[in-house]
Amino acid sequence: MPSKFDMPLRQDLAGKEIADSTYKGYKTQLNKIASIGFTTPEELLAHQKEVVKFIKGAGANDQIKKTMISAVLKVVGVVKGSNLEVLKEYLDSFFPAPGTLMANGKKWKSREALLAPAEESASDSDLSSE
Repeated sequence: MPSKFDMPLRQDLAGKEIADSTYKGYKTQLNKIASIGFTTPEELLAHQKEVVKFIKGAGANDQIKKTMISAVLKVVGVVKGSNLEVLKEYLDSFFPAPGTLMANGKKWKSREALLAPAEESASDSDLSSE
């Protein structure tokens, strides 16, 4: 019998509540990862490099890979004190480099810039309008 991921309940997931359809989609992707033996959020967290390697080699398109890594990040959020650096770095690889000029004329910001206090963000936008 194939391995199944031990999915936390939807309401137990950290952060913004996700739709039932998103929850089901995440569970499908996590069951694919469970095929290599990681069936709990704690195991995903403990084996981040192996999880990223599996996703990269999954033979799926980038949208599915983003869904897979998003699902992993959502469920490992239930583990207190999680260091998610490897997983977040992989997710960031799907997006433009910070400072890249976008079609709308704005510059792509890093996660750190987006999370910066409002006063720092305001000073950054003042510089870009000069």
